[in-house]
Amino acid sequence: MDVGAWVMEVADGPAAKLRNPSVESLLSAGRSAGPSRTVAVRVTVMGKDRDVVTDATTVRELLSAMGIRPDADDRVLPSPRTPLTSGLHVRYTSVETRLREVRVPIPHTTHTVYSDDLPPGEVRIARAGRDGLMIETYRVRVVNGEVVRRTLLGRRVVVPAIATRRIVGRDTTIHGTQVGEASYYTFAPGDGLTAAHPWLPFGTVVTVENLENGKTVTVVINDRGPFGGRIIDLSVEAFRRIAPLSQGVCQVRLTW
Repeated sequence: MDVGAWVMEVADGPAAKLRNPSVESLLSAGRSAGPSRTVAVRVTVMGKDRDVVTDATTVRELLSAMGIRPDADDRVLPSPRTPLTSGLHVRYTSVETRLREVRVPIPHTTHTVYSDDLPPGEVRIARAGRDGLMIETYRVRVVNGEVVRRTLLGRRVVVPAIATRRIVGRDTTIHGTQVGEASYYTFAPGDGLTAAHPWLPFGTVVTVENLENGKTVTVVINDRGPFGGRIIDLSVEAFRRIAPLSQGVCQVRLTW
């Protein structure tokens, strides 16, 4: 009965003296004890080198005897049809392509409306916000058990985010001026020409003048900050009115 090729791992490397398996081993495997052709080869399986002797005649038979059955994505060098010769180096690389879905939270934003019907600076939440959820689908390439590439295939929103809606009492009674550094931040709440100030009441209308070029912009305070020595954080749109974003910081005068 044909039971296929045999393979034995050796410790002395591919230059070890070739030898047939013992008569006892062959008989116990159900094979004839007659002479057989054997070759010594090195096999790199998923990055690990193994020196073996075998009676397989092709690369395909050798891998099969080792319990390896490559699929269409795997890489085998040389070709599985290649005849085995002593000293040949066979390389088997496992390659898998998987689809993976990743759950990504969608932070909710805050929409601010200013009103003269509330006391200056008072904040009323008209609608509570809620985070959403998005699913990102990736094609993942795995080589020898390690992820080597992720390709984004698409995104879909499964739970839409709901923005917090807040109403802020407008303050038009405070007047003053302040000079210092202005910066901008990308996650300013609300839309348009808004800013954060450490202590001015929400709803205060502030004129910001760039002392270097004289450009001005009018903003409404709707957030707290900055807290690192600068006097105001502008929304991206507001900062762009008085200086290029690449500048990052500019010297300003605030008037309210």
